[in-house]
Amino acid sequence: MRILTINAGSSSLKAAIYHGDDDEEELTGALEAERIGQPNSSMRIVDGRGTVLLDRQRADDHARVLHTFLDWLHSQGAEGTPDAVGPRPVRGGRASTAPPLLTPVLLAPSRE
Repeated sequence: MRILTINAGSSSLKAAIYHGDDDEEELTGALEAERIGQPNSSMRIVDGRGTVLLDRQRADDHARVLHTFLDWLHSQGAEGTPDAVGPRPVRGGRASTAPPLLTPVLLAPSRE
């Protein structure tokens, strides 16, 4: 199963693709773009080991940034669409090292 997670802010975009099953998932690649549309914008794609594969000093708009990431996925042999797409919860700060399991407790603050 391939899962694409996305977190879009007003001037940022983070995305990641995970491969896995019910027991374990593995990060395949991740995107982080900041200050989108501004002169000092940046975009970075890393593989599952954290190796930087693309580092650009320009990110014009959210759609172009996401297309760049999806094109990179396609170039890595990721054919077709992900099996699931969902929001990337932003919680936990630096202490958070893995995606959290979505539980009612975790979701409660976002419903307030």
